[in-house]
Amino acid sequence: QEDAPHTLEVACPPALAGWSLATGLEPVAVAPSGFGLYRARNYDELVDCPVEMGPFWSAQFTACGVAHQLVVAGAAPSLDGERLLRDV
Repeated sequence: QEDAPHTLEVACPPALAGWSLATGLEPVAVAPSGFGLYRARNYDELVDCPVEMGPFWSAQFTACGVAHQLVVAGAAPSLDGERLLRDV
């Protein structure tokens, strides 16, 4: 099944309702928190694509017409997200 498309469903347990999920996998049916159903083109993409879950800082930006998401796990309250985006 290495070359077959794969789907991954990640559900958030009720006890962790404040958590979010970020991944580079293609979203299929995803909640605003990021939890839901994702698709991978093949097994390699599925296992190589990082998944971050928990409380984290996140922002989107576009470079050369390509959308990107920047995620910082364990960000200190002093994180200057706007400066980080400018610097990136």
